[in-house]
Amino acid sequence: MLLLDAVLFHIYINNQTKFQNIDEVYSQLKLTGRQTWNKKTDLQHALKYISWGLNISLNIITIRRMKCPTTHLFRDQLIYLFNNPMVKLLRTCNYNSVNLLIYKKKIFSIHQKNIFPKLIDMPEQSEIRFRNVPVTSENILQIINNSLLVKFNLQINVYTSYTYLKNTSKTLGSNMIGQYNPDLGDSELKLNIFVSPTLEGDGIFIHQLDITNTYTKNSFFTNTHIQEGNKTLFPHAMETEKIHNNQHCVCAHKETQQFFAPKKYNHLGKEF
Repeated sequence: MLLLDAVLFHIYINNQTKFQNIDEVYSQLKLTGRQTWNKKTDLQHALKYISWGLNISLNIITIRRMKCPTTHLFRDQLIYLFNNPMVKLLRTCNYNSVNLLIYKKKIFSIHQKNIFPKLIDMPEQSEIRFRNVPVTSENILQIINNSLLVKFNLQINVYTSYTYLKNTSKTLGSNMIGQYNPDLGDSELKLNIFVSPTLEGDGIFIHQLDITNTYTKNSFFTNTHIQEGNKTLFPHAMETEKIHNNQHCVCAHKETQQFFAPKKYNHLGKEF
């Protein structure tokens, strides 16, 4: 919870022209007046909720001693504990970004922009040649934005992650954020690309992956609503099929316009 407090505090500090006080930051995130939040909420889940909810770029990084893949020597490396590539690459952020470094259980604010944390344990590249076909980072950005100008005779799958991963991680294939399918050519020919966003702006590095597709729609874009307080289970007898007793249309509520996917629901309203 200390990290979340630091994140919210720096959101306020970095955007004082848009928030009169830190309570306004909390009010943008708390969708009801209840004060008790579920302390069992996963940290990454909470950071995703803040990033998507405020439409803000959050970058939480740390220092880890790692082996260099080229020199095979160990050195300290900056890696992402959390970032939201889709907010960086697809949205115009509403607020100034928050960049924090966690080191030796202390939290530091980062103001230097020309640093490049790693999102995967592979060398950074701006161009990949696949069977003598050049694929650039600009091409991948266009695929993500569904505006590709160049035609390829192969399928290109684009992946990313909220947090640092190894290239052998089993979750790599579940974080697909874009796909290009050729009009003509061999669709069985596939190139898998992993995207590492830069700390600021919409720049990216690209990496070629050797994986099989395991994409599921409830993966990267899922932003489940955070529960407040302890979960309460209601008896089955309280359920009803009547859903037309709402005083207002639920579609007009600001909450329903935010994207989060509940696992299951049966009714839009209940009669008491």
